[in-house]
Amino acid sequence: MGGKRQQEGPALKIVLIYPPPWKIAADDEPPYAVGGAPTGSDPRRRAAGDMDTLTMPNGVLSLAVQARAAGHEVEVFNLYDFPWSQITALLRSMKADVFGMSCLTTNRRGTAYLAEFLRQHHPESHIVVGGPHVTALPRETLRFTPAIDTVVVGEGEWTFMELLERLAKGEPATGIAGTAYREDGEVRMAPARDRQDIDELLPVAEQFPSRVVLTSRGCPFNCTFCGSEVVWGRKVRFHSVDYTLDVLERLVNEHGLKNLAIKDDTFTANKKRAQAICEGIIERGIDFVWSCDTRANCLSEELLHVMRRAGCQRLSFGVESADPKVLESIGKKISPEMVFKATRMAQKFGFHIRYYMIVGNRGETRATLKKNQDFIRKARPNEAFYYLMSLLPGTAEYQIAGLPQDFYFQSDISVISDYLGDPKDKAVALKWMTENGGGQECWKYGVKERRKIRALFPDLHTATFDLAVALAEAGQFEQAEQAFRQAGEQGYPMAALLSNNLACIAAAQGDADAAERHLEEALAEGFFKLAADNLAVLRASPEGEAPPRLKVSGWEPFARYQQPEVPAPFPVEIGDGADTAILSGQSIQAVA
Repeated sequence: MGGKRQQEGPALKIVLIYPPPWKIAADDEPPYAVGGAPTGSDPRRRAAGDMDTLTMPNGVLSLAVQARAAGHEVEVFNLYDFPWSQITALLRSMKADVFGMSCLTTNRRGTAYLAEFLRQHHPESHIVVGGPHVTALPRETLRFTPAIDTVVVGEGEWTFMELLERLAKGEPATGIAGTAYREDGEVRMAPARDRQDIDELLPVAEQFPSRVVLTSRGCPFNCTFCGSEVVWGRKVRFHSVDYTLDVLERLVNEHGLKNLAIKDDTFTANKKRAQAICEGIIERGIDFVWSCDTRANCLSEELLHVMRRAGCQRLSFGVESADPKVLESIGKKISPEMVFKATRMAQKFGFHIRYYMIVGNRGETRATLKKNQDFIRKARPNEAFYYLMSLLPGTAEYQIAGLPQDFYFQSDISVISDYLGDPKDKAVALKWMTENGGGQECWKYGVKERRKIRALFPDLHTATFDLAVALAEAGQFEQAEQAFRQAGEQGYPMAALLSNNLACIAAAQGDADAAERHLEEALAEGFFKLAADNLAVLRASPEGEAPPRLKVSGWEPFARYQQPEVPAPFPVEIGDGADTAILSGQSIQAVA
C-alpha cells in the first residue's frame, strides 16, 4: 500500500465538506426565497434521497487520508442534507487555512453558496473545489463563483497535496498542474497532471470505515451519457490485487463492515484481475457480502462462479435500452443478446440482478419503449431502474444537445433530464416515466430455483440465506426459520438482515412482541430502511389484531449511520466552545 509522507512546511488546518444541493430550510423555518429548492419544485424539498447521493464521495475521504498522513489537521463533514442554518452555525466560527468542497452537478448551487459564505466569514482562507462538475467546467466555475480560489481538475490527491505544500510554505497557489486558478484577476488553466500509480495512495480504509470501495479508476468504454472519461481519462488504472485485498480485509476484519459496495465503473473490466481478487477473498477468509457494477460483455461463467463464492450478491448491469440502434447511438457497444446471455449465466448462480435503463435516448420511439418492456419481461432481472436521459457537463450528450457551457450557472434546475427521441412520441414516453420511473421489482427466485442454486453451493451461507428468503415469501415459515438459523450457523455475516427476516416470520406466526424485538435488533446494527419501515408498520397496527405481513429482505443496502459516510447528526462545539449543539440532517431512516 501507499506509504506515509511528511509535507514540507508547517501543518495546516483543513476542513473538507460535502455541501448540500441548495439552501435547505429546517422544519421550523420558512423556505429560502433565494437559493432554495429548484424553481417549480416543492419549496420545502429536501436533498435527493438515494444512498449513492447521500454517501460522502470517496475522493474526499482519500484527500483527508493523504493530508493527515502529511501531518495536517483535517476535519471532514457530510452536510448534504443539513439545514442551511445549521451549516452556517457550524462553519461561521470554524477557522481553517483551507476549506475544500466536493462538487457534483446536483450540489453545484449549494457549493457556490457555501463558498460565498466562507469567503465572507473567512476572507484569509483558501477555498478549493473539486469533483466531476467543476472538472468539466473549471473556467466557468471560477468566473461565476468569485469566492473560489482554485478548482482541482480530475484526479485530486496529488494536485491537492501540491497545493497544500505551496500554501504551507507561503508560495503562490498558481500554475499547479491539474488546476484552474486566478492570477492578476484572470482565470487561467494550468497544464493537465499526468496520471499516477494509484497504489501509491494511502487507502481510505486506513482511517474511514466506508462501505464504498473503489478498486480501479476509469472505464475502457465510451458511452455518450457518461462523464467518467472527464474525471479519470480513457485508460483504466487498477489497484493491484494485493492492495485491494488488504483494503477489503481491513474494512471487514478491523472496521467490522460486512456489506460493501464496489463502485468501480466496471469491476470486471479485467476479468482475470477480478477473478484473482475473488480467489484472494476466499483464500484469506474475508467474510462479507458485496455488490458491484458490471457490463454484459465483461463476464464469464467461471468468473461468476468464483464471485458468488467470494460473497458477491448483487450485479448491476448498465443496459440502457433493448434496441440495437439506440444502443449504437449512445456508444454502448453491447447487444440485447449479450445482456440476455449474461443474465442467464448470473441467474444460474443466484445473483440478485439489477438493470439500469435510460428512457429518452436519441432514437427513442414508442416502439423502442415497448421493446424495453418486452425484453425485461423475457430476461427477468430482479429489478429495473428507469431514468430519463440526463445531460451532464463534459459528456458527449451535453455537446450533442448544443447546451451552452454556462447553462448550469444560469439555471437552478438540479440536472437536465429530457427526452431526446422522436418528438411525436415524447408525451407518451414522459407519461410512462411519470407512472413507472425509478425502481421496479421485476422477478423473484422461487423455492425451486433457490434449492437448485443451494445444491451448487451447499456450504455457502448466502445460498442458504437466499433459500430461506424464498421459503418465507412462499409462506413456508417453519422451514424458512430453520434455514435462516442455519445460514447464521454457517456464518452469514449480515445479522441485521437475519433479524429483520426472523421478525417477518414472528409476525406471520402472530408473535408481535418477538417481531418488534427482532426489528429493534436489526436497527441497532445501523441504517436499514426496510427494518425501519417494518417496525413502523408493526407499531401502527391496531392493538389486539393479528400483526401485519412484514417485508422480507433478500438484499438491502446497509450502512452505519455515522459521519462522514452519511449525513448523520453529530455533536459540535459552537462559538467559544461553551455551548455544544447536536447538528442534525434529515433522518436517513426516512430516505426513499
